Amino acid sequence: MKRLLTLAVIALGPLLVGFVWPGTVEWFCTRGVRQFENQQFVDAGESFSRALQADPGSGTLAYNRGTALYRQDRFDEAGESLEKAARATSGTEARDAWYNLGNSRYRAEDFGGAVEAYKEALRIDSSDADARRNLELAQQKLNEQQQQQDKQDNQDDENDQEQEQQQQQQQQDEQDQEQEQDEQEQQQPESQEQEEQQTPESDQPREASADIDGLTPEQARRLLHALASQDAEMQRIMRRSPERRQPERGEKDW
Repeated sequence: MKRLLTLAVIALGPLLVGFVWPGTVEWFCTRGVRQFENQQFVDAGESFSRALQADPGSGTLAYNRGTALYRQDRFDEAGESLEKAARATSGTEARDAWYNLGNSRYRAEDFGGAVEAYKEALRIDSSDADARRNLELAQQKLNEQQQQQDKQDNQDDENDQEQEQQQQQQQQDEQDQEQEQDEQEQQQPESQEQEEQQTPESDQPREASADIDGLTPEQARRLLHALASQDAEMQRIMRRSPERRQPERGEKDW
């Protein structure tokens, strides 16, 4: 990409009175070439633009204007003018237009467009070493750009999947929470009804026919009667036991 950009010079026609009248295409083109050689690229671009107003179909003027714009780092505008020149010219002029177009697209980081432009230049002149080298550089940049884009796309896909999973999990959690609340609301009336039906045993009166410790009422009566008899017998035994007398005077109490 270090090849110097050249300009095409429009040959002047026969001079009628020894000079070219100001305002003609040739006059603006000649002035633009001179300005370009003096590195006055902005002025050169203006001169070629004025010439194109008089001859808008000229591929040579489009080439010169595009090259001047390239030197101003106005790569997108330069590309438009150089592509027009490449399609309107032929031979070495078309080759140089495609080559400069490739440079403009390369600098604009349109590496795919640069690759195609360099290929067109090589189709016209396959021996153009500069175009071949620039094609390799542009292809390498294009591959890197595509890899970076693929990596970014994969990262975006992963982020989208992760976000979708989080949303699904959040929805599932909300559904589980709603279901749990519904179950609690359904269980609450049942619990209240069971509490109303179940009264503590101490609050319920015993029926006469209810069992006591697994005994029937008749068995319980007999057991109480037997215990009462044993208690009476113990009272009689206790009453029959000798009373302890008080020792007489002089008698030891042992």
